[in-house]
Amino acid sequence: MDELVVRRLQPGDVYRARTENEEVAFVFLGGASVADWGQGPRQVGKRKTCSMGLPYALYLPAQSEVSFAAETICEIAECRVPSEARLEPRLVSPGDVVSSLRGGGNVSRQIVDVIPPCFPPISWW
Repeated sequence: MDELVVRRLQPGDVYRARTENEEVAFVFLGGASVADWGQGPRQVGKRKTCSMGLPYALYLPAQSEVSFAAETICEIAECRVPSEARLEPRLVSPGDVVSSLRGGGNVSRQIVDVIPPCFPPISWW
C-alpha cells in the first residue's frame, strides 16, 4: 500500500525509520537536521519553509534504515511504496532538483521534479 505521512520534528527530536518491503522518499518541506542512513551523519535541509527554495530529499531502497536528528523545526514528507528494488540510497540536494514552468499568465505554475520518472540518473552511479 502506498503511504504519505508528514512528520513535524522539534529541535532535538530524533526520528528513526526502517524500510521493509518498500522504498521511501523523505522530502524536506522545511527545516534542517542531521541524517544518517549508514554512510555517516550528513546535514540535510536548509530552507525554512516550502516556498523558500528547492528541497532536499533522501531516497532509501527496501531493507534500509535512517535516523534524523532535528536541528530546527523540521517538516518531512515520508512517501512509501511497495518495492523490492535493490538500489543505492541517494541524497537529492537542491542542485539535483529540476524546476520548470507550465501554463501562462494567471494559470502558470511551477513544477518541481524532486525525484523524476527517470530516477536514478545514470550519472549518479
